[in-house]
Amino acid sequence: MYAENICGVINTIVRNDALAQEIRQDVFIKIWNNAETYSPSKGRFFYVDFEHRS
Repeated sequence: MYAENICGVINTIVRNDALAQEIRQDVFIKIWNNAETYSPSKGRFFYVDFEHRS
């Protein structure tokens, strides 16, 4: 669900599909490893705010 959106944001920054996919994988691993710290009351995913700024 979020993978393509996150990859799109990363690809906009790095301009390289393969690198964007590697970074996306690292992002999801970091999210998974820190899942216990997530609080829905603190906000949404970063890419939603990023899209609203462009």
